[in-house]
Amino acid sequence: MLIGLVAAITQYSKLPISLPEGSVSAKWLQAGFYEVGSFNVNEQDETRKIEGAKQTKLNRRYIGKLWFPMIEEGLVAPGQHPLIIYQHRYGGSYSEFTRQAHLLASKGYLVLAVNSPTPQTEEKLPEFTSHLGAYALDTRFLLDTASRWNESPETLFYSRVDLNRIGIVGRSLGGVNALVSSFHPRLKDKRIALTATIGGPSQMFSRAFFKPEGKKPLLAISATGDSVVNYSHNALELIDKHHKTWLIGIKTGSHTGFSENAKGFGWLTKSDILTCKNLNTLLASDAWAKGLDENEQDLISSHTINDCDALTSNKLKAVEQLHLSQLGLTAFIEMHFADTQFERNAATDFLSRTVAIENPALQYTAPIK
Repeated sequence: MLIGLVAAITQYSKLPISLPEGSVSAKWLQAGFYEVGSFNVNEQDETRKIEGAKQTKLNRRYIGKLWFPMIEEGLVAPGQHPLIIYQHRYGGSYSEFTRQAHLLASKGYLVLAVNSPTPQTEEKLPEFTSHLGAYALDTRFLLDTASRWNESPETLFYSRVDLNRIGIVGRSLGGVNALVSSFHPRLKDKRIALTATIGGPSQMFSRAFFKPEGKKPLLAISATGDSVVNYSHNALELIDKHHKTWLIGIKTGSHTGFSENAKGFGWLTKSDILTCKNLNTLLASDAWAKGLDENEQDLISSHTINDCDALTSNKLKAVEQLHLSQLGLTAFIEMHFADTQFERNAATDFLSRTVAIENPALQYTAPIK
């Protein structure tokens, strides 16, 4: 159930220092019309148990926040609002999406982010991948919960969730979860209408994995200097595997640069070394195929192991990379989910004509019509 109403009124009046002052880009990262409220979320799926050596007797619990557009303290803005679900990185938490969630909520979105109920800190990466099916069921449970809120007159979200405008966003390995929930022929949830990954691996999935949902819009935000999730083997190959892929490439950025805490790694010239070897452990295993039915083996593709000893130095400031990522994600979501055609066209025009001109470190590629 929802507990602990928290009023969170946020004003982003100061322009991001990494974007040109007075630019169209800077305006896109300013707060929208609404103030922002948030609920503490504490939900439990009593039908399923946590997979993990030390917590086998516990049901799966989802603790996090739901940010929403607020007209006055505690009241959700009238009308139906798109819902965005966020999947955090391996070892991360829902709070890493806080800034982006506030921005989207101020523009009229409901944003739901929870901590993964699987004990990630107690398991190795190959074991993590064997839980991918469980994570897809987690997404389904969250969507069922949102639908229940929407249908119940006793909740603040009664008739406030637009079930036709549901998107999912995942960072790093959370991006893998988002892809499985959106595209896996058996595990996908058809209610998801839009998907975005931020530094997310995708090279292990084949064309057959994406084919059943060939028309679903997918955004891949990737850094060309990412030494953990190689840009060429993941983002560029994704364009060929799924023809409705939009790509935002951030030149000379890193994997850790996508984190809201990235500025804390600014002193490292090769910040990706922190996670490169861990991901190699994952890629070297056959765990991606675990849990698949016998007739689903064609969903898995060959993948390349990273050379962690040949990491490139990070040339882009982490705070600039974070802002560029937030900029691209916000415009992509608005391009598909904004309330009016005028707003959707404005987002499309911004991405296709303006963003790369104002931000030389960003390159934008749209699907061929």
